[in-house]
Amino acid sequence: SKNISNIQVLANLPNLTELGISDMPNLNRPELTLAKLKDLKELRLIFGTKLKDWSFIKNLNKLEHLRVNPDADFPTISQLKTLKELRVFCDQVSGNQLPGLDQLKDFQHLEKLQIDFQVTKRNISENDLNKMRAMLPNNKVKVL
Repeated sequence: SKNISNIQVLANLPNLTELGISDMPNLNRPELTLAKLKDLKELRLIFGTKLKDWSFIKNLNKLEHLRVNPDADFPTISQLKTLKELRVFCDQVSGNQLPGLDQLKDFQHLEKLQIDFQVTKRNISENDLNKMRAMLPNNKVKVL
């Protein structure tokens, strides 16, 4: 719900392996709680959920699947080498502005990079898509 401002209670669930947070623009420093959830394998932070500090992601050594908005801190996220799949959700809330291709260059370790345009205009040229595929040759790059 948009009124939720705190997720600290989740810190009491250290064995949590999957978490989705969406449409919660009023969360107060959720990264403090997220940093404690070291068993997370899948994390979804989408649809208007904003984070200012992504350094918590370095604590999530088991994280394999991540879904984020296009305003995520991709240089920081790319340091997480356990990550296998990254999905970027472009929607009416976050806008359909893609991250710069240079922000995605350090994701060589991924198996799959997917960009989803949800109820918004697909905003990527074939040229940029081909550049992304060439930059990440070991990745399965998909745009939906």
